Amino acid sequence: MEVICGKCNGTGIIYRHETCTVCGGTGKMNYGPCSNCNGTGSVYVQKTCDACHGTGKINATKKCPVCNGTGRIHHESGPVEWSTCSTCNGTGWI
Repeated sequence: MEVICGKCNGTGIIYRHETCTVCGGTGKMNYGPCSNCNGTGSVYVQKTCDACHGTGKINATKKCPVCNGTGRIHHESGPVEWSTCSTCNGTGWI
């Protein structure tokens, strides 16, 4: 059965912040703010979804037993309350 990818919501693309490689995340260059990241130290990048390989759909056989099909895991303690399920790679299906 083919289902819409839960990691990219069927777009085939994921967006995320990454450390700017030009300034190393400082946001500064010798002459002032980094022109690559506008002084923020991070850049917003678009990548092909690694769960569906850009198709927006995955072949699913059953819901992930670890996250119960949500694609996310709740943590009771620690700095991050939710994280992507590593078992299903955030799709909710295996």
